[in-house]
Amino acid sequence: MKTPPHFNNDLSKSELVIKKDVSLGYNDLLVGLIDICGHTHIQAEQCYFLISNKGEYSVKMGDRISLESIQMEFTNMGIKSFIKN
Repeated sequence: MKTPPHFNNDLSKSELVIKKDVSLGYNDLLVGLIDICGHTHIQAEQCYFLISNKGEYSVKMGDRISLESIQMEFTNMGIKSFIKN
């Protein structure tokens, strides 16, 4: 039986994307990426650079349920993000 194309049964394919915001502080984002996502300092700087230049960047991949709790932490910090499949 084929899986319908709209049904995503691979839970690890979701991405947490952070959007660029003029009020987004360098230190705030770095602290969030390091403390919440577990990034190294270098990874966090690279993500900040990409977000600043591209407008948004996928900073974490995983299952949607895990990403929702991470997204809530970023929201509480005032950092705009969304989850895409």
